[in-house]
Amino acid sequence: MLFHLDNLLGDMWRFLVSGMQRRVNKNTVNPYIYTLIEYQHCFLLLYYRNLLRCSFKKSTTPPEQTVTITKATHCYSTNTTIVQMKAISALTQLLVLSNETLTVVDLETLALVRTLKFKSITSFHLNENPLNEDPFTVEICAGSKKKILYIHLSEEHVKVVKEVSTSLTPSTLVMDGAHICFAMGFEYCMLDILSGEIQQLFAIDNPQQPLIIHRVSKVINFYIGNVPEICYVDLS
Repeated sequence: MLFHLDNLLGDMWRFLVSGMQRRVNKNTVNPYIYTLIEYQHCFLLLYYRNLLRCSFKKSTTPPEQTVTITKATHCYSTNTTIVQMKAISALTQLLVLSNETLTVVDLETLALVRTLKFKSITSFHLNENPLNEDPFTVEICAGSKKKILYIHLSEEHVKVVKEVSTSLTPSTLVMDGAHICFAMGFEYCMLDILSGEIQQLFAIDNPQQPLIIHRVSKVINFYIGNVPEICYVDLS
């Protein structure tokens, strides 16, 4: 699929999304545009410190579909770079991590809904296999200074259900059901959020490689990668 952004920020932007390539003008890599989320006939475009809600039009001319983003209708800006964001469709909200702070933004208007009063947040993950049965309460795990927070978030309330101390600050984490796979220092660990027990999985040999964790499928396994090494952790 080919993406065009016409005069959105004063330039002609050209994205070749297939193959995870992002290009601007004559193959110049733009490090600031790195996230596109399609949501109800619009795209959410993350541009450095700005989150833009954009209208677009599609062309199905062979051999590939072309999407032209024509206008930015709403904007949300921060003082520092947005490092992570996740759409929460049940609440029509967007969870944004910037400057070690979690904020909740309205998906329709990009207006600030609230700032969660947690400090030194390094990463977060939305539990797509929740333990809670309320469809309008979402479960989030977040890494903070030498601890992991298990949070329930609804339109009106934010509740820390559990807080588990860790020996080091988690750098990245992923949650599935009651299990949180996380990395801290140079090792990977698994946390059972119900019992609070932490199991050490393995350490990495090359500290220069980034620590990567990815949820593959519901209840089955996590993909833990430290290229060129790959490990699957079975939760069934």
